[in-house]
Amino acid sequence: MLTGFISKAFQVVEDQNPNLIDASKQAIRLYPNPNNEDKVYIRVAKPWEGKALMQVLDKQGNIYLNREVDSQELELDISSLRTGYYIIRWQTESGVFHTALIRN
Repeated sequence: MLTGFISKAFQVVEDQNPNLIDASKQAIRLYPNPNNEDKVYIRVAKPWEGKALMQVLDKQGNIYLNREVDSQELELDISSLRTGYYIIRWQTESGVFHTALIRN
């Protein structure tokens, strides 16, 4: 469990998917964001059933990280990501939602 987690604002990326869930209602938080460190902390306040699929994609849709997630808190190593704009994609049985990650 992460201690001292500080929530930060994040940007929701719009999608035409009818199953898209408003990330602000899911209370997804990335910290720090923008990020120039090797780790990002992700916290999901609302639990879901089963496992979620978490992906990190660039603007072209290339997948850089792909992981099953079963915890509401996650420390993600992003040291392999170059400077740029990335999309954190979460897929659960309830739907799909996205948040933006800026690596600088």
